[in-house]
Amino acid sequence: FQAAGNDAVLRAMRGNMILLEPWMKVLVEVPEQFAGALIGDIGARRGEVKRFENRSEVGVAEIEAYAPMGNLFDYADKSRSLSQGAGPYTMEPSAYKPAPHEVLDRLLHPENYL
Repeated sequence: FQAAGNDAVLRAMRGNMILLEPWMKVLVEVPEQFAGALIGDIGARRGEVKRFENRSEVGVAEIEAYAPMGNLFDYADKSRSLSQGAGPYTMEPSAYKPAPHEVLDRLLHPENYL
């Protein structure tokens, strides 16, 4: 009876499971010449740039972006490298959004990704 119940729950959850992942708000201020590289890096991390403000009077670009926290663990090193150490940033929790199916599949079936 327990095995049948366990199997029924697993089958019911298989098609109805949604994994939520934390997204972070990232604010970066960089010299104008490095803004394109940082925007490209955020896009490569499945991030979304919401605001780009170029303050040409001081030569600084301000970028507001949102990205999954799991893709931002090495962001400090990468942003420092891309901006030659001139790109301070802040990061804060923003929301939870559904993760792509591939992320859920990787968690449920790790043996397929060895």
